[in-house]
Amino acid sequence: MRRKKKKEEHKRGEKRKAFLEELDNLKEVKKRMKANTKALLKSADQFAAKSTGNITFISKSNAIRRSAKEKVEGELKSIEEAIDKKLEALKN
Repeated sequence: MRRKKKKEEHKRGEKRKAFLEELDNLKEVKKRMKANTKALLKSADQFAAKSTGNITFISKSNAIRRSAKEKVEGELKSIEEAIDKKLEALKN
């Protein structure tokens, strides 16, 4: 009887550990995406500063800003939703 109970506790512990590792992984992905977005915006600012009337630099700056905005709206939002779902499941 005790063995069975210990096995069940061990199994639950392993599931929880795997769950927490997955949650940490999602948080790391979110952190990297935020850093990438910040770098993209910094690059866009540099192109905008170089522009001084040069349309090419302005176009590059706008394209980079658009790319950063898409990352934030799409991918980052979906990662945040996944983290929220994991946290909610952890509470239950």
